[in-house]
Amino acid sequence: MTKEQVFVKALEKRITWLQAADILGVTARHMRRIRWSVNRYGMDVLKDGRTGSRRKRIPAATIKELCRLKREVYPDFSIRHFHEFATEKHGLKLSYTLARTVLQAAGLAERAAGRGQYRRKRERRPMVGMLLHLDGSTHRWIPDLPMQDLVVMLDDADGRILFGGWDAVYYFGGRVHASLEQRDSSHELLARHFLETFPQLEGVRFTHRWAGPIDSTTRFTAAYGTALGGRVAYAVGHTGLGVGASRFSADVALDLLAGEPTSRLRYDIVRRRPFPIPPEPFRNPIVQFTRRSILAADAHEGRRNLWLRTLDRFGLGFNS
Repeated sequence: MTKEQVFVKALEKRITWLQAADILGVTARHMRRIRWSVNRYGMDVLKDGRTGSRRKRIPAATIKELCRLKREVYPDFSIRHFHEFATEKHGLKLSYTLARTVLQAAGLAERAAGRGQYRRKRERRPMVGMLLHLDGSTHRWIPDLPMQDLVVMLDDADGRILFGGWDAVYYFGGRVHASLEQRDSSHELLARHFLETFPQLEGVRFTHRWAGPIDSTTRFTAAYGTALGGRVAYAVGHTGLGVGASRFSADVALDLLAGEPTSRLRYDIVRRRPFPIPPEPFRNPIVQFTRRSILAADAHEGRRNLWLRTLDRFGLGFNS
């Protein structure tokens, strides 16, 4: 039993001060000195001041009132909920952490179970797709090239790695069909990029392949708005990156439907629409020229031509 626990029990009159002195191994006279110090300076005087950081002092009266409220008024409240009521409704001034420490020392709140070993061994998931590990790091992955970010997704069940890349293909008129998705040249390009990145994995077999259409804007970020008289909100143009942005987009859509001003609706990315994509027949040649320029930049260590630098200047582009 710690000094704080003994003192809290004495404050609550669950033990006498003489019993507290006996437990702590001090005389009754010294216990009176400690009691006077705690009443004046708070529980901090019970700590060894020679080491550690300085703690905020809590008056003894605050501790007694905190314990009384928890025991008599709010016995069924969680620590978090009780702290809100104690500070907002009853005017007690102490942090949540200090309140939890006092209540646990008084036996009025349970201590959380220990988390145990940090890296605990466990069985792999029984089925593919149940758990995917996603991680990214910056490193010189490809010799003679600048530092690059490599994002890896690994299946927990069998250790299979998902490898992806870009091959943004546009068909005249914006045609989208399942027959256009499985393009052998695109997957051969991905396989070649994989072996260039990890030459030591030559011979590894690819078990699955996937491709599909994406929705894009000229600035690579979503566009927001409402339709049907404000009854429907939309967010379009996530360019395949909607996993990270979907939560923000959902909040924006709810704000638009509520019709109340929020901080999110004041962002330029929400207020301003992206530059419109030109219609056909102008769209196809512009997209194809941009695509060839990106491929040329990839082949020349990222050096971008005048066209790509102009698009960068105005925040425009085409990618996946």
